[in-house]
This record gives sequence, C-alpha cells and structure tokens, in this order.
Amino acid sequence: MKNIFNNKKFKYGSAATIITVLVVAVVVIINIIASSILNRLPTKVDLTANKLFALSDKSIDFVKDINTDVTITVCMDEEDFENADTYGYYYQANQVIKKYAEYSNHIKVQYVDLMADPTFANNYTSYDLSDGDIIVESDKRLKVIDPNELVETQSDSNYQQKYLAASEKVMTSALMYVTEDKLIKAATLTGHSETDLTSSENVDLASMLSANNYELTTLNITTQDFSEDIDLALLVSPSVDFTEQELQKLDAFLNNDGNYGKTLLYISSTTEAQLPNLNAFLAEWGIEVQNSIVFETNSKNVYSYGNNAYPYIMGLDFADEAYTENLANASLPVIGATLRPINALFEEKDGLKTTALLKTPETAYEYPFEMIDNGENLDAGSVKTNTFTVALLSQKTKFEGTTPLTSNIIAFGGEGLFWPTWTKSAQYNNNPYLVGVINDLCGKSEAIDIVSVEYSNETFTVTESQTKAVFYIFVVIIPLVTLGLGIFVFMRRRHK
Repeated sequence: MKNIFNNKKFKYGSAATIITVLVVAVVVIINIIASSILNRLPTKVDLTANKLFALSDKSIDFVKDINTDVTITVCMDEEDFENADTYGYYYQANQVIKKYAEYSNHIKVQYVDLMADPTFANNYTSYDLSDGDIIVESDKRLKVIDPNELVETQSDSNYQQKYLAASEKVMTSALMYVTEDKLIKAATLTGHSETDLTSSENVDLASMLSANNYELTTLNITTQDFSEDIDLALLVSPSVDFTEQELQKLDAFLNNDGNYGKTLLYISSTTEAQLPNLNAFLAEWGIEVQNSIVFETNSKNVYSYGNNAYPYIMGLDFADEAYTENLANASLPVIGATLRPINALFEEKDGLKTTALLKTPETAYEYPFEMIDNGENLDAGSVKTNTFTVALLSQKTKFEGTTPLTSNIIAFGGEGLFWPTWTKSAQYNNNPYLVGVINDLCGKSEAIDIVSVEYSNETFTVTESQTKAVFYIFVVIIPLVTLGLGIFVFMRRRHK
C-alpha cells in the first residue's frame, strides 16, 4: 500500500486530477458570477435603430441620483407579460422596465401573478388592480400604470396611424412621481368657454404637465376660490370676458398675501374674442395681445400639417437664451401655428419686468383679424415684414432682505405651440423648451421631455427560452464536458 502512494504515476495522476477539478470549479464559479453580474448590470447592447431597449441619458442620470427605495411590481408572470401581444410591444416594455434596476440599487423589479397570489391585490383595494398593471411604489406615494399607457398611437402627417413605444417616458415619469418631495398643483381655469384640456386633441399641455408630475385639477373661477396649494393656473383660450370680481381672484392668487411665488399661464384664443377686462388686467403686467395672426413669407421656414404647408405654421426663434441652456439640441426648431403677436407695453415698471421668449423671424408679417373675417386677401409680396413676439413673460418681484419673491404671467400667442404634432416629436424643441420654462417658473428642477419612439421594423430579440438555453450551455454543459474530458484524460493516463 505504501508503494502505491509513492508510485510516480499515482502522484502525477493525482496532481492532474486535483488541477483539473480546481480549473473546472473556477470556470463554474466564474460563469455563475458572470451570469449574476450580467443580470444586474447594463451590459446588453441595443442594436435597434431607435434604441427601443435602452434608456436615454436623461433617464439614466435621474435614476442614478435616486436615493429613495422604489419597488416596481408588474402584476403578471414575467413570461406572460412579455407575450401579452403578438407584436412584441410588451416584450420591449419589460426590457425597459428591467433597465431601471440595472442603474440603481434603490430600484427593485418584481412580478406577481394575481391569479396565483390573489391576496396581493388586498394591499391595493382602492386601485382595482388588473393583470398587467404596473405598481411603482415608494414610502412617499405610489402610482399604478395601465399597461395600455406603454404603447401610444399617433397619426402621421398623412393621417396614417402608427404605434410608438412610450415605456421609458411613462416609467421615468412614474419614478419621478413617487420620489419627489413635493408635487406642484396646477389648476385649469374654467367658466369662460376655455379649451377643455382634458378632452382636447389639439392641445397637449395637460399631457406634458402630467408627464412632469404636476397634480392637475380644475377650478371654476366664477364660483370657486384658489386654494393655497395651487401654484400654477392655466387659462387656455377664454372666449368670454372676466368680471371685476374674477380678476380680483386672479390678482389675489398672484399676490399670494404678499408672498408671491405663483404663476399664471395664459394662452390666447386665436379668434377675435372681446375681452376688454382681461386685456386690461394683462396690460397692467405689460402684456398686450394683438388682433392678428402672424404669417411667414420665407417658404423655407414654412412647415407642413398633413399634406400641405401653411404660411401660418413656422419655425420660431429664441428671443432669450436663458431657457435654452438645458436643451439637448438647441438647433432643433420650436414650431408655432396660428399665433397672435404679443407686444410688451414696457420693459420694466414698478417691480415688473417683461421678457420676450419666442419670436418670429424678421420675414413674418401680420394678417389682421378684420381682414380675415371679411375674407380680404393680403398680398404677401407687398406686406411689411418684421419680427413679432409670440411668447412673453412678465415677472413681478420684490425682495425680503436679499431673497427675491416672484410671481409670473407667461403669455402665449395661441394653442399652436402645444399641438401634439410638435410636442410629441423628437424633431422639435416644443416639448423640452416649453416644459423647461414652466418648470423653471414653478421652481421645479427636474424635467421630463422624453418622447415616445416608433417601433423598429427589424429587431433582434432573445426569448426567455433562448436565454435559458444560453445559460445551460455556458454554465452547465460546457463545465460538465470539461470535467468529463478531464476525467477521461486522467483515466487514460492512469492506465498507461
């Protein structure tokens, strides 16, 4: 027996066996660790043209700064959720959802089958959960997302319906909602035949604000008073004049018991509404909306809507660079359609200061309402061109010591700045610029200007079964084959 242990063949064979076993063990451990890392870190490469499976830098930067624990719960088995449609829309959405956890240790993604675990919904009885709903929850608040929100439908310029991936926009917005310390409350004013933001398909303002987690409500100023928690009032295309009492409510809102800090967003009607009282109120703030529509003479700056180009749809210029610093690409145009010019009655007066924000190029001209109503043509070749302001900011400021207190009225020349054709497209700066201005005036630092992207015709996806196959090949089969070869070599050497 002693000679066997001292046998050279035994010593070398044993050493080879030990080395083989150690190498195989190391390979197995490395594979397991690598698989764990791959499941946690953003190591996958998105090869789709529209980056359907990747998060934008804005979302990534935001997620990395989250310091509140957030749980994202998809109310369905993961495989069932990914296969909920035949076009791969929810597969794409699920890949995006999982990306958030890859960029933050504070975000956890889980899947709960409501059929298999019916007691789970008892924790959310006021939300009437359904299969596929997505719960985004922190210790501050929660938001339930209908899975239909992850896919948008939109008509293109030829009125053809197309489908867009909205998963990143919706999920990043929800994460902001549940992690923000305070939500800003915005009231849509009613009572004067204003545009109804909740049902209008031509004004995207409510959607833009909701995406940025403004808490929207309505206020009939003819019968209701402003509550203290309202910071932003929205007055969109009123066609009936205000009474003196109603204007006093607006004034009191902006004064805020001398504390200021409030903002009125006014969008003028593009018809010649008789609003002498409201106009006089705006004039006190240095704002005068003209009774005309701006047209463009430069055909290269005229934009199309549908199949036709119209001279009243044009690219606008930034009149003030203060609100362009955070734009990802300031060279992209802001488009305006059917806008009224706005005059600043003064630059500074009694603590008030006016600032032009958006203007037409100097190749524009005015088409008076009177001529439009009478059907009179205006010869574009003989008109006097000029630059016209179509977005004007007026700010009233006072100081408490060295601390400035400011209230704002921002006036826009029409709803045509907020058409979904412009605000939902990454080709234009309407959404990021307008949201950025509103957020700045309301003291809100974060902004969501993520636009939905069109699904690519050609995508490369890996199903769960394919993922499992790759796992077993590289983590199980290859190490076992390697082990088997090691044993085979050892046995051959041993019997030589």
